[in-house]
Amino acid sequence: MSFVSQSGCACERLAEFPHSHSLTPKGQAYCDHCIIYLGGGKDDGLTIPPYLSYHFDYPQLATTLRRFLALAEAQGWRSLVVQALGETVEGLQDSAESLPGARTFCVLLCWPEPWRPDVVGLATPLLGALP
Repeated sequence: MSFVSQSGCACERLAEFPHSHSLTPKGQAYCDHCIIYLGGGKDDGLTIPPYLSYHFDYPQLATTLRRFLALAEAQGWRSLVVQALGETVEGLQDSAESLPGARTFCVLLCWPEPWRPDVVGLATPLLGALP
């Protein structure tokens, strides 16, 4: 059994998880873009609500960075390209293309382009801010 994404495509990536009739934003990001979605300090990292905008404070930023560092360490990632606030895709995408095999991470993704990094703290369709 597989999930169906918002675009109507079956998502085989989620076949190992129990079936539910609706995907959370985290599950949707994984299904549609193969993104690991970490969340912020206002959520538990597992159940992440859709945020229209998000303004990090220092404790929330620390929570997201702690989640990312734990993931990178657990996966043994050594080559990382990190961007704090992504209002445009160019900087992170260009860096990733110049370092084949590097994992990409954006704390707060706010760009409309379809390209996505491997790991995202939060993604919002509107503006976001970091301290």
